[in-house]
Amino acid sequence: MNEKERLLHTIEQLYGEKKQLMDSSEYRIGKKMIKIKNYIKHLKIKEIKKDIINTYRNMIDKKKYYEFKPATDNKPIYKNMIDDIEKKRIAIYTCITGNYDKVAEPLYKNDNIEYILYTNNKKIETSEWNITDIPKNIQNLENNILIDRYIKM
Repeated sequence: MNEKERLLHTIEQLYGEKKQLMDSSEYRIGKKMIKIKNYIKHLKIKEIKKDIINTYRNMIDKKKYYEFKPATDNKPIYKNMIDDIEKKRIAIYTCITGNYDKVAEPLYKNDNIEYILYTNNKKIETSEWNITDIPKNIQNLENNILIDRYIKM
């Protein structure tokens, strides 16, 4: 093998090692860490939040959320939570006053969960939340922030 062939062979080996490295999970984690470090460095809090939310959504979509440590009865934690939800009737509520906020549709839906939205905004449309008017005595509070806090507490 002459000098030129050895050089080409070495380049091919290095390229293969680089490709193997870039396909590794360690490399992908490192890239994500650098990305988050840059977000923090430039105070891009919204991007950090989106990145975290997308990561957990992807985990949920891929059903990786059950990989957490098992509970005492050797069922994964999420399985215990889902069993509890299926056995009980649950109400989740929120409050939106004025034109301040938009409705966030629930990520998890179950027949045993009732989603209740208290609001004084007649223009809000949602498919998952049961819209309920804020009681008159609470609407007499000074402003929308107090009304919102009162309902939530």
